[in-house]
Amino acid sequence: MSSARLRARVQTARSLGMGSLAGHRLEFHLHSRNDGSAKCDAFHTGRSEDVLHGVLFGLSADELSVLDRYEGRGQAYARVEVEIIRADGVRVLAQTYRALHVEPGLLPYDWYKAHVVNGAREHGLPPDYVAQLEAVPEVVDRDVLRRARELAIYA
Repeated sequence: MSSARLRARVQTARSLGMGSLAGHRLEFHLHSRNDGSAKCDAFHTGRSEDVLHGVLFGLSADELSVLDRYEGRGQAYARVEVEIIRADGVRVLAQTYRALHVEPGLLPYDWYKAHVVNGAREHGLPPDYVAQLEAVPEVVDRDVLRRARELAIYA
């Protein structure tokens, strides 16, 4: 959800506002093959009480394949079409990434969780939802260079 992180990957990305995805919840249960930590997933529960809050972004069509590579489409995630309810109540079709394989009990690195929380704050997601994200347990990345590189976008 962090605009800075997304634009570091795909420069044309622009926020189109907040949205919610019913029957889903944000889970940190994708095992990253790159660094071994937990990554996020728009986990489909099918339960009406589960609502994932997030941000709609627009980007150029040619950059979608770039984002697919960053997200590990086909290996870590599948890109799926979902119906989002925008903040103004309008329903729109959008695409999100859904984990292909989940592994409960994983923890995200502190810098990764910071990307998620910073994005949630940046875009004004509901305070109770931001608090839930802040409460997710994390682990400090012992790779200090990677940690510094990831957090440098906020300096």
